[in-house]
Amino acid sequence: MKLLIADDDLQIRTGLKEGIDWETLTIDEVFIAANGIEAIKIYEEELPQIVITDVRMPGLDGLELSKEIRKLSGATKIIILSGYSDFEYAKKALQLGVTDYLLKPVKIAELKKLVATVRDEVIVALETEKEEKQHMSLYNERLIEDVLSGNISEGQLIVDLFKKHLNVNDFGDIGCFVLEIDYYVSVTKHLTYEQRKVIYFNMRSLIVNQLGEKNVFILHRLEKLVVIFVINNNVSKDRQRAKLLELHKSLNRSSKEQFGISVSFGVGNTSSIINLSKIYQQSVQALTHKLYLGVESIIFFNDILINPQLPKILA
Repeated sequence: MKLLIADDDLQIRTGLKEGIDWETLTIDEVFIAANGIEAIKIYEEELPQIVITDVRMPGLDGLELSKEIRKLSGATKIIILSGYSDFEYAKKALQLGVTDYLLKPVKIAELKKLVATVRDEVIVALETEKEEKQHMSLYNERLIEDVLSGNISEGQLIVDLFKKHLNVNDFGDIGCFVLEIDYYVSVTKHLTYEQRKVIYFNMRSLIVNQLGEKNVFILHRLEKLVVIFVINNNVSKDRQRAKLLELHKSLNRSSKEQFGISVSFGVGNTSSIINLSKIYQQSVQALTHKLYLGVESIIFFNDILINPQLPKILA
């Protein structure tokens, strides 16, 4: 956790930084600023969760600093240090959402107690945010599951749901591929659950980084990764195909080096989001051709349809 101290009095700001064992309060980094202008610059660069600021400072005072911080974040805990003559001024700061204030001269024990309190509030807020994100992630996965399985099939409803819950506003074509670890059972039977998580986490990260798409959704389904992505209207089909070929190559190179495994892709045709279930089924069907084409394959559904030499196993 990060903390920023802003005070124009050198003795006070250095004394607070060096005179308190911040690590016992689980504060990992402490920054100091001589005025509000310097403080807001540090805040923007480091985003500390807790700010301790004097009320009166040159350039940008504590109240103005609090206003600027509140423009950037409503979650940061701000503690005002105030002299008796500044009490009314401090009350105005509290109206801005400042967490609390202490009167000067500051008692170290009192300050440590207050920092511990706001630290606990930050931790609770972070845990709550984490739980909310996890809940939303599970909800989004169920939503995509329902679309893939055909439980949600009405076109406008699919569009509305993706807009509302998945923040997709720019609807170009949708692409989808299914990724499978080759020889999955034999290569993973000796791995722990945590080791499998590391493998899939690394693959997810590489996919998101390399596709470079604003909207990429990855679903873990039946020991496979289902990757859905919104295609930029300015990207040609040839360019999109080349990106997937390069991604497949990079994933295999990385997976072999790190884990000794290879992967195969089944890629559906691109289409409107209302056809997502169909595109997914195409990806699954394309992947079944790995039986004939071998491991470490990338199989495009459209290639199966136009290549008469491939076995006809599609309905």
